[in-house]
Amino acid sequence: MNKVKRPCLDLQPLKEDTKNNKDIYKTLIELFLGSIDEYIDVMNNELKTYNWPILFKVTHKMISSIRMFGASALEPIMLELECDFRDQNNLERIHKHVNSTLSIFSQIKKELQTELKLIEYDES
Repeated sequence: MNKVKRPCLDLQPLKEDTKNNKDIYKTLIELFLGSIDEYIDVMNNELKTYNWPILFKVTHKMISSIRMFGASALEPIMLELECDFRDQNNLERIHKHVNSTLSIFSQIKKELQTELKLIEYDES
């Protein structure tokens, strides 16, 4: 039996902030999807070499976006990662947290791609 996943995002506040302007809403989603891809690439490449400044920078950059998109379950993990990368502390938990974020971002991407399809359907 397939288990239904709970949504990772609460998009209603973003819809309200954009005053239901579909063009702006769609653009923000597309930009966030690009940021997610950048985050995933950096984690996959820079974590191997412990490039703490780059890891910190990309994690820090994502926090405002995850707030805007209502990814409240992801925020505490990202905040811990941000501090760990900045201070180079708690290195034993970094891989666990990165794996969690990658898994959650995978689900977020699916939700956003579905949302984009819904927008396109509404426009037709």
